[in-house]
Amino acid sequence: GSYRPSIEELLRKVSYAFGQRANVIYFSGMGEDGALIANDMARRGSRVWAQSAQTCASAAMPESVISQRICERIASPSDLATLLKALYQTK
Repeated sequence: GSYRPSIEELLRKVSYAFGQRANVIYFSGMGEDGALIANDMARRGSRVWAQSAQTCASAAMPESVISQRICERIASPSDLATLLKALYQTK
């Protein structure tokens, strides 16, 4: 895309640097930014979460990841925040 750095490239670098410790949440957005690397991240053991389409202003980005069937969680931003907080409180 025309954005620099692209989300795809940023996530690729983060994934290579941090492996399964790199996790990602896809929120409302246009296009498919980051969708290609999402599958690679999931295969490497990263958590891939997405905002539910019905809670998005623009659902294209999260839907492009959800359609790959790799998301561990799909929820509203508020619910994702609660889940994330619970995840790190147990560690």
